[in-house]
Amino acid sequence: SSMHDGATAVTNDDPSDDPIIDGPDTQATFISPLCLDQPWDGQWRTVRKHACMIWKGLDVDVIDPKGVDIGSIPFTVKTGVLTSHKSGEFQQEFRVDFHGLTGKTGKPTFRYELTYNNAPAGSYSVDGADNGSLIKSGQSKVIVVKWKQQAMADQSLEYPVVNIAWSFGNLDPGVTPGRQRGNIRVANVRCDSTMKLSNGKFRQGCVFPGVTPEFKLTSVTSEQTWHVAEAIASGLPGSAGRPLHRQADKVKRDINRQHSCPRKGTVADARRLSGRQCDEYPFASSYEGATAHPDLGRTVHANCNVKDLPITTGPDGYSVCMIDAKQNTHSGSLLGKFYGEERVVDQDKFSLATTGGAPPGVP
Repeated sequence: SSMHDGATAVTNDDPSDDPIIDGPDTQATFISPLCLDQPWDGQWRTVRKHACMIWKGLDVDVIDPKGVDIGSIPFTVKTGVLTSHKSGEFQQEFRVDFHGLTGKTGKPTFRYELTYNNAPAGSYSVDGADNGSLIKSGQSKVIVVKWKQQAMADQSLEYPVVNIAWSFGNLDPGVTPGRQRGNIRVANVRCDSTMKLSNGKFRQGCVFPGVTPEFKLTSVTSEQTWHVAEAIASGLPGSAGRPLHRQADKVKRDINRQHSCPRKGTVADARRLSGRQCDEYPFASSYEGATAHPDLGRTVHANCNVKDLPITTGPDGYSVCMIDAKQNTHSGSLLGKFYGEERVVDQDKFSLATTGGAPPGVP
């Protein structure tokens, strides 16, 4: 199946659900409450476009030529990664906070080495503390790395691996630098080139794919929100424990839609209501769409005006409801924006959260 996401003009009343990536980038901070408000235990905390880690209680011993501990350099490591849904470049802050140095510490230095896919220079730029710079008590060493966008074929996926190796030196010949060292390795980013800007050009973006994104339906599209909530309550997938999977193939999306919401014929005629459009759930742009279980159609309420399908429950199938036409169109663009901003590529999992739903009126 093609991973290609075409941005074709829609001539009928079907809501477009192509990914929309033209909007502004997500604003965030490297070291966010995601980590600041959790234990500082060296564990990564990750959301779809941001990951961070704080590790406190570390220290490096300073040793004299006889092997005796003569001093200590306590420190805390903090790092954060920010990805973008509209660029293959992602950024990382690496910060080491030095607390009160105790005893004799000589002239300690902070050292680091960067690699992108095991290759040195050229794949990144770095701002901040120089490699080998002197450490002073109460000081922080901070670098911000731009891991640069790499060339990718259109409609492909890449999994970059970046690494910051850090260690300590000492410019005082009378002391031996401590052997404390570490690697901050990030290997769980996925960059893809499967989505287009509205001008038709493919544009890369990167996310942490291990995090399942959540599409939030609200009172902005109250009737669709209500339909989705009722459909999930009737047993259909879409909750965090049983997510949907994105279908990027336009032909298959159209087949799903044509099965659940035919445009012509007796079924379409019987459902038709002024000011309303046919809404199907699970979405046509999901692998769980109508053709996954074509004989298990249902509706959730008499107000849906879908008399050809039963009101029933069960784990498989699809639901149809005639909802406010403007909301239906708007919800398609909201879904496209969600797919784009979260880089939900073909077969990616996503779940739904619903608040503020309201049923359509009596037909």
